Amino acid sequence: MKPFFSIIIPCRNNRETIKFTIKSLQGMNYPKNKFEVIIVDSSDDNTKNILYKIKSKNFRIINNPIKVGRNSNISRNIGARQSKYDNLIFLDADCTVSKNWLNDYAQYVEIDAAGGALKAKGTNMFSKYLNYSLMSLRLEPEREQIITAENFHKLQIPRGGNFFIKKSVLKKAGFFDEATPSFDELELFYRLVRKGHKILIIPSANVETFSASELKTLLGSFIRWGKGLGYFTIKYIHSNYVKTRFSQFLIFDLLLLFYALLMSRYFQFGIYAIIASIFLFWIYYRIFVYRKSNLDILAFICFDVLAFVVVQFSAAYFILKSKVYSSFRKLFN
Repeated sequence: MKPFFSIIIPCRNNRETIKFTIKSLQGMNYPKNKFEVIIVDSSDDNTKNILYKIKSKNFRIINNPIKVGRNSNISRNIGARQSKYDNLIFLDADCTVSKNWLNDYAQYVEIDAAGGALKAKGTNMFSKYLNYSLMSLRLEPEREQIITAENFHKLQIPRGGNFFIKKSVLKKAGFFDEATPSFDELELFYRLVRKGHKILIIPSANVETFSASELKTLLGSFIRWGKGLGYFTIKYIHSNYVKTRFSQFLIFDLLLLFYALLMSRYFQFGIYAIIASIFLFWIYYRIFVYRKSNLDILAFICFDVLAFVVVQFSAAYFILKSKVYSSFRKLFN
């Protein structure tokens, strides 16, 4: 007997992609009476015109009145609270699913939470970068993996645009954190494993996402990821994840700074030596990483340097801004 599912999709101004998401869900090899699709919409463009043309009876459109900022988690919480079934799957409005996607999840409904593979659509340079770089969106392990509190900082976690969770588990965890600017799934999954829950990675549950098609969009993603990194760091500053994962970045930063200062001292190039040092470190590392691929290595190196600088500075700025604001509040309260 196939289990029931509630598929929840936060949607905001996704008129270019949501139609493909809907079409892929309608084409799944899964009984239509066994799942509902809840699209929580906060659009202020003509996306609504597309949504209200949906004729499938198992689709529901719910309005999210909060239309400012990044409100995906608010929409997710609205959808979760109004869902019919205990088996929840969260999907993004720029993703398409495979025909057997729901069948893949149906095999694992006895567990608390799970996530599948995510791959950027397209063959352009931005899609390749998001699939194969260290900043990769891609999650395609060769075998099933179980994430626990002990190995959380070692494994790549499922993405927010493609994961399953029991409604009862989500409710006990306190639903999604509506304040986080990004890293939504990281924050939620960390809370889950701290409470003793396990998260399964399912390689076969494939989802494709429409990737950035221009540098401006990619840059916006880097900034958002940096803010999410900063938020997570402040909230869980004493966690093993922050101490191990983020300390690696700190050590690399310090080594890089030492090398750059050494260069500037002996070669009298100042800031130019620092910039040159960053490129030297990353060029060497990336050529080593990509040495067996036919990818555009030079473009990837440039994107990596951009990602490294933007994400780090965005996170640092978020942390500094939050700490200063908090200090002022304590001072005047």
